[in-house]
Amino acid sequence: MPALNVLTVLFDSLQVDPVELEAGLRTQLSLLDEEDGTTGREVIIPVVFNGQDLGWCAAHVELSTPAFIEALCNLPLEVAFLGFTPGFAFLTGLPPTFQMPRLTTPRERVPAGSVALGGPWAGVYPRETPGGWRLIGHTDAPCLISAVLSLCCGSPETACAFSRWFRDRGASARAAEHPSGHGSAGACPGSPCRWGR
Repeated sequence: MPALNVLTVLFDSLQVDPVELEAGLRTQLSLLDEEDGTTGREVIIPVVFNGQDLGWCAAHVELSTPAFIEALCNLPLEVAFLGFTPGFAFLTGLPPTFQMPRLTTPRERVPAGSVALGGPWAGVYPRETPGGWRLIGHTDAPCLISAVLSLCCGSPETACAFSRWFRDRGASARAAEHPSGHGSAGACPGSPCRWGR
């Protein structure tokens, strides 16, 4: 089954020698260039930070809730792979201190659009489903975000950013894709912090 750090190769063993195939693949992998760490685009995900585990997560890293949100908004994230449920993107880039333990007993229902942390991952639930991650907030555009993040999977030049969203300012949630460059990341109006590069 495809998974993190696993390469699945389908071949006809009657036509291809497995030993030769493995040797050829290892040779090709050794010739790949390492990523230079640069990004060409960012995907901005507006988030209302009001999840039921937000306070717990902040206390877990010994920060106030505002400080936790601000620190989270400045973490660079990328789409590692898709899994768990269709459209669920596993976002990688959390430092060890922000890697939250999963719930002992998963919730039977996690609402669509929930933003959560679980182990080394962050993610947005594209639909209502059971889940054992720590809920820190939600976004109002889960289907759109799921589609955009799915397109970014395997694209090293694309980074992800979470932007703090103030519902009381009357703006609806949106997801935006733009050139990153230097300076503004295209955060939502009124957002003092962002999650991304």
